[in-house]
Amino acid sequence: MGIADYRTIYVSGLPCPMNARELSELCREYGDVVVASIERDPQTGAPWGFGYVEFAVPETALRAARSLHGKRYRGGVLAARSIDRAPDRVGQGVDPGR
Repeated sequence: MGIADYRTIYVSGLPCPMNARELSELCREYGDVVVASIERDPQTGAPWGFGYVEFAVPETALRAARSLHGKRYRGGVLAARSIDRAPDRVGQGVDPGR
């Protein structure tokens, strides 16, 4: 399986506060979002400024990663890349958005 088969992207540089629903809405312009999540500190619940977005179609994920990488957003610059999948700990220290 190569990067063109990956359906998930990692996005960093997210502004605080931002929730998973907002991340999902940001990415929806590139295609159907299955799930978006924002990583959070398990003790405090504070967002760590990065998250994951899973798309229904691999080509959409690749297009989203390329479009979002370097994009100015709410006073910052996003970084994005395609990944095999989000960590299995989704739901433990994350804000899952559906």
